[in-house]
Amino acid sequence: MDQGQSSQRRRRRSKKEPKPQFNLGKYFTVPTFLHEEVGRKRLLPLFILFIAFIGIVNAFRFGGASLDYYSVKNSISLWINKGTAQSQTSYESAKASINTANVLHHSNPLYLELDAQIKEWGVLSGFEADMGLQAAQASYLLASKSRPLWPVTWANLAMLKWRKQEFDDEMLSYLNRAHTLGLQKAEVHILFTQLGLSLYQANHPFYRSIREQTQTHIKKGIQANPSRNQIVAFIKDNGHHRTVCRWLDVNADEFAISMLGCQKA
Repeated sequence: MDQGQSSQRRRRRSKKEPKPQFNLGKYFTVPTFLHEEVGRKRLLPLFILFIAFIGIVNAFRFGGASLDYYSVKNSISLWINKGTAQSQTSYESAKASINTANVLHHSNPLYLELDAQIKEWGVLSGFEADMGLQAAQASYLLASKSRPLWPVTWANLAMLKWRKQEFDDEMLSYLNRAHTLGLQKAEVHILFTQLGLSLYQANHPFYRSIREQTQTHIKKGIQANPSRNQIVAFIKDNGHHRTVCRWLDVNADEFAISMLGCQKA
């Protein structure tokens, strides 16, 4: 009887006291830095996708702006050959394209400069009021802030002042910068040739301020292939042949003399 009771008591104790189990978490926990590492690995693909998306958007944006830029540049080349914008439709189309390019790639100096040229052509062709030249000047100046060492911008600003008949210190500063920075630029050679000879022929007092620069760029412009044909044509077509021949040194400028057909003394 006593043995039976003892057996029952042992069975009751065994039910009340479960056998202890081994708990791994009690002795080993995952370090915090491993959790952070897993998080970073999950975020990395998302970050790469985001960067790729931004790259694709920018590629389309810059690509579209570039197409508009070259479209407008080609239009201006055609207008230069003709001497005026071909039609108001072509002018409005070019203006819309360069506006789009400026929206897609804001503050790009190339697009700002082309925007200024479009505004000039609008005034020259009679599609815009003369105040459009002020807007063109503002665009050129914005472009010059991004590229202060680009001589063509300063040459374009000087040409704009010529169109406005503003022969002042501001114009002279533009010409001096174009001359200093653009001793090898065709656009600068052409500007000084056309402006200097026109002022000389008109006996304009401003010519004295740019006399030496004018003669320098005429000589360099005839020597340089990109500007040679346009300069020689301007000299011959506008009756400046004898004047330029007098300026040329027989020994130093033999090529220019031969191009113009100057008679040696």
